[in-house]
Amino acid sequence: MPFIDRDFINDLSQRVDIVDLINRRVPLKKAGKDYKACCPFHNEKTPSFTVVPNKQIYHCFGCGESGSALDFVMKFDHLDFKEAVETVASESGISVVYDQKAKPVDARIKRYRDLMQKVNEFYQYQLRHSPAKGKVTSYAKKREISGEIAVRFDLGFAPPGWSNLFDHFKQDENTIQDLEKMGLLVAKKGKEGEYYDRFRDRLMFPIHNA
Repeated sequence: MPFIDRDFINDLSQRVDIVDLINRRVPLKKAGKDYKACCPFHNEKTPSFTVVPNKQIYHCFGCGESGSALDFVMKFDHLDFKEAVETVASESGISVVYDQKAKPVDARIKRYRDLMQKVNEFYQYQLRHSPAKGKVTSYAKKREISGEIAVRFDLGFAPPGWSNLFDHFKQDENTIQDLEKMGLLVAKKGKEGEYYDRFRDRLMFPIHNA
């Protein structure tokens, strides 16, 4: 199976019309420079789903769902990343560029990346909904970190307490072991099978590849 060229992927989101792509799936209404609709990812009566064409992003102020055109198509159409790239390119009249020399990604690395994305989503949810978010949001405001910046850079919140992340994933023993290897959980000394969260009561800044 050929792999899609990395440079092509990096450029694609800037070449497509995010308004057109989303409007084919969810009817949008112009609101000033942006476009709005009722969010397709949660039930609501008042539109809180916003598409910002000059930044090529969407954001729902109700549920917090946000991202690029690729992110939207992946979630709305239930596609994996490669399928979403091909779909977005096809609908935009762009030919996909494949890299025939690319080597397959190690299965373990892919598993870690997928898990890290789930962890990131967990922390983002906590930043929006945790009862303890008050202190960290006040800190963010003092540092002039706006909601838009938080969305753009996927900021999250590790709530206070020793087992929030562990409790969220504890049903899957293999996932817990991966989280320990990734440094997000720490095994308790002398207590087999018990762990505590490494990060607690802090704003989380994920690191992405450039």
